[in-house]
This record gives sequence, structure tokens and C-alpha cells, in this order.
Amino acid sequence: MLATDPARALEWLHSELGLTGEGHRANRPDLHGDLPRLAVIVGEGLAALHALDPAEAPLQSGWNLISQTINDRLEQGLIDSTKLGRPYDGYRADRLVKFWREGRPAQDELVVCCGNPVLSNLLLADSKMTGFVSADHAFIADRHLDLAIVQQSIHIELGSEAVFAFYSGYGRDANIVSLDHYVLASRLLGIIE
Repeated sequence: MLATDPARALEWLHSELGLTGEGHRANRPDLHGDLPRLAVIVGEGLAALHALDPAEAPLQSGWNLISQTINDRLEQGLIDSTKLGRPYDGYRADRLVKFWREGRPAQDELVVCCGNPVLSNLLLADSKMTGFVSADHAFIADRHLDLAIVQQSIHIELGSEAVFAFYSGYGRDANIVSLDHYVLASRLLGIIE
């Protein structure tokens, strides 16, 4: 958990984005009719979130928060590299953390992040995003953390073609180097395993 007050963070996100917080989880495509558009809707919703002014958010901020959380998980023995999938499963956890720290992108693109935009944490209704299930991981971070997490979730739940639809809805492509950095972060944080 990265948000210090997840309930307040969730209320703020819903209020700022004009979301009801009601609907069906996005990982239930059988409830959303227009399956090809599902990933586009998620992209549009995440773009709206990332357009919020981070200076107004009642959230913690920064790469150092992610780094400290990863370090805490490493010290507690919560990172099992053998369960992180390829190519990470061939390295020890401490080595992966070192790779991650050394690979920090030169510049952060700080936005309000959900921090856990897996499809099961996103609510949809009437062909639009209507909220988040929780904001336990919400904070100010590089947009690529959210992009890395949602891209992996969409790929797993909906398939690789849906990833292209997501970026169409999001309105811009990811920086591949930053995306790769945050894919590893998502695994080290235990969000995607």
C-alpha cells in the first residue's frame, strides 16, 4: 500500500474525475457488451486520471517512495524472483532490485497514478469508466507505472490486440525504456506477478 489514506484518496479521485464509483469490474468483459471497445474505454479513463493536476492531489509522491517500498519488500523476503515470470525468474531478487535502481529513467513524467490499474480494480458502466475499486496504491508517480501495470493486465485478460486499442484510447504511446523500467517495478511491488 502506497497511499497513506486510501479511503480519502479514492474519494478525491472519484470527485475530481466526476466518477460515481458504481459499475462492473473491467475484468468482466461479459458484462460490457462492446468488447473491442473495452480497452479503449480503459485508455480514455486512465488518460483523464493522468490529466489531473498532481499539485492538487492529497497523495504522496515520487520514485523514492516506490524505491523504499520495493526495498522494504526485499528486506521482508516478499520478493520471490522465481514467481516473477520471464525474464526476471533467472535472477535473484536483490539483483533485480539493483537492476531496477540502475535503470531509472533520466526524467520522470509525474502524474496522479492509480498505482494499481489492473482491470479488476477499474469500474465501468454505460461504455465509460465510472471508478476504482480501491486507491490503496494511488500516489504521484511517473505515468509509466500505471501504463506498465494496465498494459500487462489487458494483455493477460483481453489479449495482445487489446493493448493497441488501449493506447488508442489513452491518446499517446509509452516510452519503451520507461515502460520496461516500470514493468519490473510492478513485479517487485507485487502488483503484477
